[in-house]
Amino acid sequence: MVGGTPKTIGSAMFFAGRPPGIEELRELVAGRFGGLPRLRSVLLPPPPPAPAPLRRHRWLVLDDFDPVLQVRAEPPGTRLADLVEAAARRSLPGNPPPWRLRLVPRHGPDGFALLLTAHHAALDGRSLETLFGVLLDGPPAAARTPAEPRRQQTLGRLGRDLLHHARPSRRLPGTPAGPTIAWTDVDPAAVRAARRSLPGIEVGFNDVLLATVTGVLREVHGAPSGWPGGPRPLYALVPVDLRPSGAAGELGNALSATRVPLPIGVDHPRDRLAACHAALAAPGFLSRAVNAARLVRGAALLGAWAPRMAAAHGNSASYAPVCCSSLVLRRGPWSLLGRPLTGGMVLPDMPPPGVVSFFLAGHTRTPERAVSLSLTVISHAAPPAARLTAAFTVALDEFAAGQAATMR
Repeated sequence: MVGGTPKTIGSAMFFAGRPPGIEELRELVAGRFGGLPRLRSVLLPPPPPAPAPLRRHRWLVLDDFDPVLQVRAEPPGTRLADLVEAAARRSLPGNPPPWRLRLVPRHGPDGFALLLTAHHAALDGRSLETLFGVLLDGPPAAARTPAEPRRQQTLGRLGRDLLHHARPSRRLPGTPAGPTIAWTDVDPAAVRAARRSLPGIEVGFNDVLLATVTGVLREVHGAPSGWPGGPRPLYALVPVDLRPSGAAGELGNALSATRVPLPIGVDHPRDRLAACHAALAAPGFLSRAVNAARLVRGAALLGAWAPRMAAAHGNSASYAPVCCSSLVLRRGPWSLLGRPLTGGMVLPDMPPPGVVSFFLAGHTRTPERAVSLSLTVISHAAPPAARLTAAFTVALDEFAAGQAATMR
């Protein structure tokens, strides 16, 4: 475990039709995943005789993996929700390779599901998307563009970013409770309405997610004037993929993260959306993520204890009590051995006590880009995840209502 949480992530894909046989699925996985070194890698414990705080784990690439250990069929009657709940609470061992693919023989009225889970040290969310693109039949990946060189940063910029990471966040009201997990479908039309609610501005998925989450927190916790922490900002942690443009399909964990202040004191949904868009588009947003990664790499030179302390700080409620992520599978249609993809969900890693995690995922199903959207919430804070998913639907609908009122 890292920081007291298992650090298991996952993604489920839903398909129409009868499930494939487990041997057929294992043969497919061995053929398509067998050439990927990351999926043949095991995590070795730190070697002696150095003191434990100075020792680091290391990766060892094996010649192959055993499909029988990595790919399993669940018994009839298994509920996907139970598997997701168990996966989020359990850390995968480093050996065999820390990923698993589970076939859930029945999901929905006429279909089945695949659940891919992995330790976050081995893979990130973008890697899960890449792996499903390898496993499924669909359109070819876009040609890779040349990697863009990173701009050198000034010492002044670096100093400001480090000071930013040192500032504490306001906390969410209430006493942290045991973790709960919920996910729900999200209406693509409501997301489109939100993205169109600021004329002349290209609004992204993360903009909508952050603004809607702000509305959710105001709904479940009441007026911000009564929240703890006084005038300090309430920060949301936003993961940032640091892969250069020429390495979009690279497997591993290439994520950093940075914080943005949520506009909890702003009343109108569109004004909150504008504030979130401005925060994500600000010049310092990306540099803070880059410098956070540099800080962790630099700390590693002091021994394993230093990046562990940095990770514990970055994963605490005092640093950011909210985490917001989004991911969209590239344009379909997609299928598994002739069975069409109908939707899916993403499981973020378990947040520490006092933190709530929101993950908005999209799965494009047709050449016309019909999108199936889902929201997963893991709440390790006072409001249960089911209440937050319900409040998300209400907060998202406020954009469509506001747009309709403007057009009258």
